Amino acid sequence: MVELTFDEAYATESGDYFQLHFGNDDSSTSDSQLYFLIQRSFEDDKDTSYYIETNAEEMINHYDITQATLSKNYLYLNTTNSKYTEFKIVFKSTQRSFNQVERIFRVMFKGIPS
Repeated sequence: MVELTFDEAYATESGDYFQLHFGNDDSSTSDSQLYFLIQRSFEDDKDTSYYIETNAEEMINHYDITQATLSKNYLYLNTTNSKYTEFKIVFKSTQRSFNQVERIFRVMFKGIPS
């Protein structure tokens, strides 16, 4: 299982694109700052994959998600990928940012078991 911990979480949407982003609240603008991003596009009804991007380039890929669970302090994902089958993203959030993350999570993972 890949387990990563972050100081913040937020969600964005633009048209048919939705994403959850996890990062560290660091005032530096270092390119090496750790982050985890998961994105879903509803532009193509046949594409049900999720794009995951992080500093660890070997993990950047499209994934089929078979389980997705969100709580106030973590996101758990189970995938069909042979190398990275599980992700646990631990994060801190305010109630406001969690509400935003939860709303986008429900859109992105509708129909995926929790």
